[in-house]
Amino acid sequence: MVMVVALCILASTLPEYVAAQTAFSYQGRIETPQQQDVATVDLDFRLYTTEDGDTQLGDTQSFSDVSLVDGLFEVRLDFGDQPFETGLWLEVLIDDQVVQPRQPIKSVPLAIRALNVEGAAGSSPWEVESHGIHFDQGQVAVTNGSGSDPVLLVQGGSEGGAATFSTSAIDSHAIVGESLGPPDPEDSESFPSGVLGISEDGAGVRGVAAGDFAWAGYFDGPVRINGSLLVENSIFADDKSGFLVDIAINAGSSELSRGDVVVVTGVASEEIASDIPVPRVKVNSRPESSAVIGVIDRRFVRDEQGREELIEEPAAPGDYVSLVTLGAFSEIKVDAENEAIHAGDLLVSSPTPGHAMRAADPAPGTIIGKALADFASGRGRIPVLVNMQ
Repeated sequence: MVMVVALCILASTLPEYVAAQTAFSYQGRIETPQQQDVATVDLDFRLYTTEDGDTQLGDTQSFSDVSLVDGLFEVRLDFGDQPFETGLWLEVLIDDQVVQPRQPIKSVPLAIRALNVEGAAGSSPWEVESHGIHFDQGQVAVTNGSGSDPVLLVQGGSEGGAATFSTSAIDSHAIVGESLGPPDPEDSESFPSGVLGISEDGAGVRGVAAGDFAWAGYFDGPVRINGSLLVENSIFADDKSGFLVDIAINAGSSELSRGDVVVVTGVASEEIASDIPVPRVKVNSRPESSAVIGVIDRRFVRDEQGREELIEEPAAPGDYVSLVTLGAFSEIKVDAENEAIHAGDLLVSSPTPGHAMRAADPAPGTIIGKALADFASGRGRIPVLVNMQ
């Protein structure tokens, strides 16, 4: 009788959240010469640590009168838990005849060890201390074995999402995303992200402040918005009274510095963001000019990677500047040599380059804003409420 066994090992079908078993199904086919009709066979299975060694693991699994259907058979093998910690080779005997060679047990059946981290090895820097994966009513928790609070808790959408991550540790973060890759040098709009949120019909990223002293979002650094900003409540700033700025370009022949009153001369050909125009500005030198457009804040720069920054230094001709167009601002250059300025006075442009002065009866379109402090005489700086009219 010529017999060939083809091995097929199938994982057991287990109920959800039930610990994996050590038994597995073994299916094979026995081929015989056409003139021989074999209905049953006796089968023996032995487990070894090597392909040709003598070290047997567990007991021999024996089956008598195993039925064949077109040469096919199936048996259930169980060598216990301990053997599944090393390389495994299966020896098959058919009617006491050894089938050569032994057949290797591949790594797929060893997945039954996934719920038990004992025996983990390799080059990983992590140390195994205890069982750290737990299942409970659809939740998966990962702990460090030192307490009851999970390091990671995946709740399977119980809070309205595909997965919920939570932690109760002090000064901790449920999710930390870090991107170390550089931007694409060929794409000025390329920005690697630690966290990316995309939604077709809702919010890509949503933050909710659940406590009295919590923030729905916290940003430590510049924030860029490529699109509209809708604020449905108040805006507050810690180190400023609060003002709005636009980006402009110094189109004059002299430097611009903080507090300068400037006028518009046109629109630059390049754009900073989307299709928003960039005004061309220069220092004002005309009294009560209707071309006045705002007060200089700081120099604006963008590097090759697209990172943006405001710098406390004068902006040379051709440099970009941030331009205050609305709100309370810390300083505007004023000239009170001809008339004192009092808090509440309306301010217009002065013939002194870059300065503002008090206006008794300003014409429409010339008002820069309202003085927020007194200035008796000479030239200097005062806080201002920019509100061009």
